[in-house]
Amino acid sequence: MTTASDTNANGWDWKALCAAIMLACYVGFAIWALFSPSDDPQRGMAIGFIIPVVLILITLGLLLWRAVVRGRRWLVWTIFVIVVIPGLLQMSEIIYVTFFRTRG
Repeated sequence: MTTASDTNANGWDWKALCAAIMLACYVGFAIWALFSPSDDPQRGMAIGFIIPVVLILITLGLLLWRAVVRGRRWLVWTIFVIVVIPGLLQMSEIIYVTFFRTRG
């Protein structure tokens, strides 16, 4: 007989789900930026930067999937931290600029 903790031992817990959703959002945003129309003369350099970023994000997603399937909790935590830190930094910047920046 299996219990709830046994079925979720190698499953998608909240960290893995959060990391997977954020990775999907990052990839979606990068693809949107890749296909958005622009007349910027530096568009080629932007495309040259976005494509490797998308490949890295997809690799992180595949690595996350493999870590969940294999039960590598340390790797899930590592990917979770890598994925969540940029969002937390952006939120802290928004909070600082909105509430604590003094006008001089």
